[in-house]
Amino acid sequence: EEGELAGAIQTFTDRTESANKTKALESAYGELRRLQGRLLQRTRQQALGQLAGGAAHALNNFLNVLRLRITLLQREYKPEHLDALDKTVQQIGELVARLQEFNVQRTEERPVDVKVDQTVRESLELARGELEQREHPVYVELDLHDPGAVRADAAFFRELVVNLLLAARDRMEEGGHLKVTTREESPSWLTLRIQDQGPSYASEELSHLFDPLRRDPGAPQLSLYLAVARAQVQRWGGELTAENVSSGSGAAFVVRLPRVRAQSPREPTPPPESVTRPPVSAPRRFQQTRRVLVVDDDLDNARMMAEVLGEEGYEVQVAHDPTVALGMWDRRRYDAALLDAVMPEMSGWELARELREKSPQALLAIVTGMDVRGQNRANLALVDAVFRKPIDVGALDDFLAQTDGGEDEEDTSSDEEAPASPGPDSQH
Repeated sequence: EEGELAGAIQTFTDRTESANKTKALESAYGELRRLQGRLLQRTRQQALGQLAGGAAHALNNFLNVLRLRITLLQREYKPEHLDALDKTVQQIGELVARLQEFNVQRTEERPVDVKVDQTVRESLELARGELEQREHPVYVELDLHDPGAVRADAAFFRELVVNLLLAARDRMEEGGHLKVTTREESPSWLTLRIQDQGPSYASEELSHLFDPLRRDPGAPQLSLYLAVARAQVQRWGGELTAENVSSGSGAAFVVRLPRVRAQSPREPTPPPESVTRPPVSAPRRFQQTRRVLVVDDDLDNARMMAEVLGEEGYEVQVAHDPTVALGMWDRRRYDAALLDAVMPEMSGWELARELREKSPQALLAIVTGMDVRGQNRANLALVDAVFRKPIDVGALDDFLAQTDGGEDEEDTSSDEEAPASPGPDSQH
């Protein structure tokens, strides 16, 4: 009997110790997940904050020089003041180019076919601790419909989902539920939607949510991160947007990406020289006065572009909204369009696709402050040129002054203009 009692005691002791160890392991695993999610978000945000701070300091110095030079120019016109202004603008452009080069180096990708639903589940496991282990926890409801795979860098895609989950969480101070939905939008596209129960965005806030220079005292680095995230998604040929829920309060981040077509074996990526512009039925030939449509949601940029081109002899009209631009294009014949790449309702690439279908012979150019290296090749094939801001007016005039849509178009690129078909290792 004493042996049986000793055995029972030992068994109870072993089970108690095993249960305690299991509980400790579960607690450690939960803490590890929480720390992983926090590290994934904070490491990027801290790096962005430091980058933004350094860039802001340098830009403020340049802007101070510009303001002082303009003050002197207002008091007394001297050619050297204009030369100094032009030099400062060039220095600002060089700073932006260095920042974009840093972005290229930081985002060396290894694109593979990434299963979206699997990545969502992995991301949720990483973020669950940060979501649920709070005074007001946030729980996630999954509504996954197996939309397939996308061509992306697996680690960056997982990081993107984690950070969008945590950004949505931060909108719900009292806790609540997030709903993550994946769907096949069409045979070519899928969507990932992360919907929160926070307050709806004001229209002005929604339009500037992805503005990297927006000042938000509550989350000063959020818009900068969202701008970087949008650029990341655009590198994969997709789009990241935010929208209010149509019924009731709440908002959602929506990631739209091209689906990987089911095929075996995978079709090889065509070399860059095989990317061609859309065929035209005849060479482009225009009158001496060219009708140009400028589409840019930034009012000052659009007005200045129209004024400069007007001085060059072009007949220019301006649209601050892609939908308005499409209506204007339908009502009147334009010979060329200059399209801002990033606009709230529709990107310049999407607008270019619409305009190309309507007018195959029109000259189309993207005008952007973004780095277009690595941009989706299908998008680049839609346009005849890409111009970087600050724009080289001489190169733009040479582009618009073309009278023949033949091989001469290949010679319109300059230091300020990215070619329409960059190499495979380029980065947007």
